Amino acid sequence: MASYFHCGAHVTHLITSKTLQTAPYIRNALGYVQELGNLYNSSGKFKHLYLNLHSADTDNPSPTRLKPICPTRWLTHSAAVKSVLQNFEAVLDALHEAAEDFGTNTSSRASGLHSCLSSGKCILGLFTALSVIQCLEHFNRALQGTDKTVSGMLDAAEVTRRNLLTLRCDQQFREVFEATEQLLIQCNLEPVTLPRKRKLPKRHDDGATQEYTANSAEELCRVDFFKVIDSAISNLKDYFTSTDLILYKDLSDVLLTGSVQPHTIRKYPELTDSLQQQLAFFRNQFSGSSVEDYRNIFLAMVPEVRIMFPQVEQLLRLLLVSPASSCVAERSFSALRRMKTWLRSTMTQKRLNHLMVCHVHRDRLAAVNPQAIAQEFLLKSADTRGRIIDDRRTILNEADRQYGQTLITEANPPKTKMVQMEKKKKKKEVVKKKERKEKEKRKKEKKEEKEIKEKEKKKLEILKVAATTISFTPAADEGIMDFLFAEDMRVGRVGEVNRAGEEFRLDGEGELV
Repeated sequence: MASYFHCGAHVTHLITSKTLQTAPYIRNALGYVQELGNLYNSSGKFKHLYLNLHSADTDNPSPTRLKPICPTRWLTHSAAVKSVLQNFEAVLDALHEAAEDFGTNTSSRASGLHSCLSSGKCILGLFTALSVIQCLEHFNRALQGTDKTVSGMLDAAEVTRRNLLTLRCDQQFREVFEATEQLLIQCNLEPVTLPRKRKLPKRHDDGATQEYTANSAEELCRVDFFKVIDSAISNLKDYFTSTDLILYKDLSDVLLTGSVQPHTIRKYPELTDSLQQQLAFFRNQFSGSSVEDYRNIFLAMVPEVRIMFPQVEQLLRLLLVSPASSCVAERSFSALRRMKTWLRSTMTQKRLNHLMVCHVHRDRLAAVNPQAIAQEFLLKSADTRGRIIDDRRTILNEADRQYGQTLITEANPPKTKMVQMEKKKKKKEVVKKKERKEKEKRKKEKKEEKEIKEKEKKKLEILKVAATTISFTPAADEGIMDFLFAEDMRVGRVGEVNRAGEEFRLDGEGELV
């Protein structure tokens, strides 16, 4: 059963957070930088004003972009603090113009930031925070990777602690204070002064003790500077010398030195008394200087040799199950945010898993030959190309793949985009021609139906007239109608004129004559 302890990078973040919260003026200075970054990102007008502040002046280069502060990742503050200190004069000028010319909301924010950043305490807090953050940031960067061990992490923590001890001296504070004074003079700002002295309330003043009073601002700030350094050293020692980490380091020393301590092995039920014998035999055959070296040795072993050292393998598994840093695993969460954006919110879980695997292991993916995968896919495909290959039965093993690829190309020649467009165009023309013929056919059929109806109507009218003229009813034989047409007899209505020029009219009995 492996011991539990925090990730080394996470512990470093906790140390930085507690250290910078020790001095109020450092905490306030970092808050001002964060608010400045929020204003820079939220107001495009202020960003344009800041970046084009010296566009007309060729002697002064344009300021660099301001970087925002992440409120949870303390070890990324150094870049933001550096960008503010390097462009401090341009930042103050931009805030001053924004406070005078911008709208109510932006101008009030700019005015407040200008007033806060112009104080000497704020600049001193930024320089002090930068010296501590940079030291801890180098330590945090050393823990990034999967091959980092607990013993190496503790050694790096000790080196960082000694580096912080070198910062706790009057010379280092004097350099920070002089850099602050130089920037104040460059920007025509007031120097760091002592705060207003407050009178101690009578209920707390017993007269026995005398309140400490600093003689100068430098003396007062020196106390706060040493307090911050002491807090970093103390937190670093407390977090990296916990019981679990020391126990884990002892377990690592067992593998690296070959000396098995009973009190260390007793806390792990997976390890037995045979570890001493197997470890001595193993170290006589193989040698390494780190846990990573022994891991590579076991990976290169054949199963018959590995089975001879089951306790050594179990010891190595215990050391590998808890890495010194989980930063590599936590990067997958950052990658998830980049993969599944608001525009890709309908992505299925299966596709998301596949994309995440390809993104996280992109170094392995870059070594894969896509042409070989495509060729293997074609050989195993169940579509037309696969059936052609199966019918011909020419590529049934790995040696015939190249010949099979030739058959696939011959059976399915590549189609260019122009050929496909021509085929689509011809297909559309055929469809239009067919529709045109069907439309003409329907029009012709309607015309024929109309002519037949008119002819029938005309026959019925003639039949009625003939019936009144020669005294037969419409129900009579239709042969009479045929006779009338065959003899070319002219019959008509009242008012019409026949072939002889005589007008049809009705007699007294209502008959047409």
